[in-house]
Amino acid sequence: KKTIKKSSFNFIIKNFKYKKKSAKTIDFLIYFRNHENKIKKFLFKLIKNLINEGFKINVVGDKLKTEGIINHGFISNKKLLKLQKKAKFKIYSKENIYSIFILECISNNVIVLIEKSKKHKLTFFKNSFLPINFKNEKELNKIKYYL
Repeated sequence: KKTIKKSSFNFIIKNFKYKKKSAKTIDFLIYFRNHENKIKKFLFKLIKNLINEGFKINVVGDKLKTEGIINHGFISNKKLLKLQKKAKFKIYSKENIYSIFILECISNNVIVLIEKSKKHKLTFFKNSFLPINFKNEKELNKIKYYL
């Protein structure tokens, strides 16, 4: 119990700082891993709908073989931060709502799309998340409001 009292939890969130806003030229920045644990949760249909709506999609990590996407592959953190500064949106992929990637996006003023049914998981930075129904194509209109 003494150790817990002396310990610091959520230290990343406690030291969190927003960066200056910059020009946003990328509509979506997506982190993709072709891994058996993650692939089942990935939102391929949503991405295809976004492409059909004319959004610019940039992917980091494993290459996503879909027409209309710009793949950057595995890049340095410095390059990733530059892409995050240019991005308007990021899609929460159902693993860790406060992953380092998402926190970096939020600090760079990127809006994170989250499935409406997961909205209850939000504890911090609620204004940085946009809850939508990923299965309802009409909900994509909410995204256009933020452009």
